[in-house]
Amino acid sequence: MVRAAGRARVRGVVTTHWAGRVRAGESARVREAGVAAQSVDVWLDGRGRLVKRVESGRGKAGLVRVTTYWSGFGTAVEVPEVPGGRN
Repeated sequence: MVRAAGRARVRGVVTTHWAGRVRAGESARVREAGVAAQSVDVWLDGRGRLVKRVESGRGKAGLVRVTTYWSGFGTAVEVPEVPGGRN
């Protein structure tokens, strides 16, 4: 179940915070860690773009928590060619 958890400013961006729990059994790596369920929190900007995600769960080794941020939407980037010509 996902619920609205309020509004927050994330790295200067006004966002809407959503929170919920998901079963973690889809990933073999997560199963190996002994995590049965995860809390997932996401913060979306006014255009619905993901700005922050926090996933956490308890496994064999204790609490696992991963936080990821996104920014720079629409920013031009230059990607150099990979040596050997395989991009």
